[in-house]
Amino acid sequence: MVGVAAPLLDYAEPVLEASSCRRDRACFKARLETAADLSPLLPYANARVKVLTHDPEEPVLVFRHEGYRVALRPHEVAVGVVADLEEGRAAVRRVVDLLNDLWARRNEIPP
Repeated sequence: MVGVAAPLLDYAEPVLEASSCRRDRACFKARLETAADLSPLLPYANARVKVLTHDPEEPVLVFRHEGYRVALRPHEVAVGVVADLEEGRAAVRRVVDLLNDLWARRNEIPP
């Protein structure tokens, strides 16, 4: 396709990891490691999402998306809290879609 930017991030199977949250039930975060360097995306995400915390020294950008807490690092996306792998897959897929949309529209977004 001419004129359409390639996605920055491809969806892959996330890894489910235990997360500290509630004592009365298990909870997890879904983590996706990526070969792509997401650092160039951080300023655009910072301009468009509801940022909870941003540490340019680490670098990490933590924000909320559809009720999930998302941590975006140069080679990692972590989404939580999820109940199981099925929910983790769906949540990660939606975050990947969001990030790719931001990347595709980066020329319209002042960082």
